[in-house]
Amino acid sequence: ALAEMKSINLFGVQQICRNSIALEQ
Repeated sequence: ALAEMKSINLFGVQQICRNSIALEQ
């Protein structure tokens, strides 16, 4: 369960990073 939460959290961070990059362009 803990590993699943970590991968979901990592996925969420990647989405946020992509959104930030898209906003900057």
